[in-house]
Amino acid sequence: MSSFIPGSILVSPYLNPGWALLISMAGGIISETGGVMSHGSIIARELGKPCIVSVKNASNIFNNGEKVYMNGKTGVIKKLQGTGFHSKPA
Repeated sequence: MSSFIPGSILVSPYLNPGWALLISMAGGIISETGGVMSHGSIIARELGKPCIVSVKNASNIFNNGEKVYMNGKTGVIKKLQGTGFHSKPA
């Protein structure tokens, strides 16, 4: 957590309910697993954070420092220098 920049998008293979502080610091969350009723999605929703789940290989697609656009309502994610794709919004 010490290297996480507040306001950045958190990309993770999964969301752990114990990460509530980290989720509260994030500008948005992208997870490879989970659903709209998963613990991580519920925490993100309660904190008003956009969260997109079930993004296969997200940890391999996105690299630290990349600029990413995400819309938690539509599930649209775009690398600002690349192409976008859809997944499930949480």
